[in-house]
Amino acid sequence: MSKEIKILIGIVAVVAVSFFVARQFYNKKSTDQIIAARGITLRQEFVREDSWTLGPKDAPVTIVEFLDPECESCKAFFPTMKSILKKHEGKVHFVVRYMAFHKSSQMAVAATEAAGLQNKYWEMQELLFNRTEEWSHQPAPRREFFQKYASELGLGMDRFDLDLDDPKWVEKVKRDMADGKFVGVQSTPTIFVNGVLLADLSYEALDEAINKVIML
Repeated sequence: MSKEIKILIGIVAVVAVSFFVARQFYNKKSTDQIIAARGITLRQEFVREDSWTLGPKDAPVTIVEFLDPECESCKAFFPTMKSILKKHEGKVHFVVRYMAFHKSSQMAVAATEAAGLQNKYWEMQELLFNRTEEWSHQPAPRREFFQKYASELGLGMDRFDLDLDDPKWVEKVKRDMADGKFVGVQSTPTIFVNGVLLADLSYEALDEAINKVIML
C-alpha cells in the first residue's frame, strides 16, 4: 500500500470519527432541548400546591396565567384562553395565579375561592368576568354582588358567607403577588408557557408557543 493511500485512509477515518462525535453531540443537545421544553419542572413561584389548575399535571405544556379578576384585559383575554384550552385539551396544564391590583379584586378572589370549596371555582371565575360591569371599579368592594352570584350558582349561602371572610385568601393573594413580582409580573394578564414569558397576548402567539413544544 502506497504512502499516499495510507494518508487518504487516515483522513477518511478522522472525518468519519469527527462526524460520529458531532452527530452524537447534536442528538444529545436535541434530546436535552426536548427534555427542557417538555419535561420542565417549574419553580414554586410559578406553581404552588394550592393553585387552581385544569388539565393533566404531566401534560407537555404548562400555562401559568397571573390574572386580576377585576382587570378589563383579563376579561378580554378570557375567551381566548378558554378556546386555547379546549383546542389543546389533554396537552396543557393550566395554572391560575392572582395579582390583585384593584379595589374589589381581593373580594373577587375570595368569592372565587369560596365557590371552589363547593366545586364551582371555574363557574364563578367565568361569571365574574361576564359581570364585571356590575361589581368592578366600585369605590369599595360590594359583598352583595358576590352573594348574588353565589346564589345564582346554587351555592350554600351560609357556607359561602363564612368562607368569603376566611383570612387565608388574603394571605394567598399576598403570596401570589410576591411570586409574580419575583418572576417579573408587572401587569395582568401575564402568561408563561413552560416558564417562558408570552410576549404577545394573542390567540396566534399562544397557539404557536404551545405547538412548538408539542411538536418537539
